[in-house]
Parts: sequence; structure tokens; C-alpha cells
Amino acid sequence: MANVQNLLSDLARVEALAEEVLDGKQEMVELDRKRQSCREAVNGIKAIPPSEGSKLWMAIGPLFLRVQKDKAIGMIQKDRDNIDKQLELTRQDVKFKTAQLYELQNKPHLASGYLLNSLSSEDANVLRGRA
Repeated sequence: MANVQNLLSDLARVEALAEEVLDGKQEMVELDRKRQSCREAVNGIKAIPPSEGSKLWMAIGPLFLRVQKDKAIGMIQKDRDNIDKQLELTRQDVKFKTAQLYELQNKPHLASGYLLNSLSSEDANVLRGRA
């Protein structure tokens, strides 16, 4: 009886963790959509000819404000940077939870690769001998 309880407990943990991984992946898709919208907005603003003026209307929350083009681009890029940071945090969280999931499923050989990080450009240059 205790063996069955342990099995059910383990299955519940695996299912809960798998649900968190799926939620994280969905959040990554939504964040990527927002990031692409920011990119499209910046390109759209840059495509406006100078003859139409240096100000444009921009929706910020429930308000419409008239702002300078370069200020609007800066605000959108700042928003995109925040989205990039959130996306990276979510990616790391999904990687960690996926590794945990493989550990719970007794597949540690699959879990080890999920916690690897890529080399930075500085580290790669050191390895190439261009320090």
C-alpha cells in the first residue's frame, strides 16, 4: 500500500512539473510575440518619412500621447530589453524544470545537457587564443 502511495505521489510531482514546463513554454511564446511586435513598431516608426513631422501618436496604456520619434523608439527598445530579460529568465526556468523532470523520470543522462550554458564571446576568444 505504501508503495502505491509513493508511486502516486511521484506521478503527481511529475505531472505538476510537466504542467509548469508547458506553462513556461507558453509564456516564452507570448513574450516572443511581444518582442516581435516591438521590433515591428520600431521598424514602422523608422519608415515614417521626415516630411510627416518629428512627432507621432503613441498608445501608452490607456493614454494616447504625442512624442518625438526618437523618444518613442527609445521607449519601445527599453520595453523590448525588458521583454528579452524576462524571456531569458523564463528560458532558464524551463531548462531547470525540464532537467528536474528528467531526474524524476530516472533519466539523468538526458537531464545533464539541459543545464549547460553557452560560451560568451569573451570566453570563446580566450579559447581561440585571441585574448
